[in-house]
Amino acid sequence: MIRLTVLALFVGLTACAQPDIGRPVAGGDELSPFVGEPIARAADGITRAGYRSVGDDDDGAAYWLNARSGACARVRFGSGRLLSVVQLPRAACQTVSR
Repeated sequence: MIRLTVLALFVGLTACAQPDIGRPVAGGDELSPFVGEPIARAADGITRAGYRSVGDDDDGAAYWLNARSGACARVRFGSGRLLSVVQLPRAACQTVSR
């Protein structure tokens, strides 16, 4: 019983130590239907969902902010298509440069 309690405590503390990057936030996965779409169609869909491009990071990911909901998304394009979307806290979109 003690081993189980110690294990549960360790797992709980480890989970708490994880950064808050990449976890779903406001906006959920509303942009996931655009993954795999050609760049122009994906960008149009993201814009129609209320997002605007706010900048890029050093790794080439683009950041999009939905000012209405506060949702921030990091998107990656490649081979002419939207490859991935990760929802981030709003603060992530406020720290990228244009």
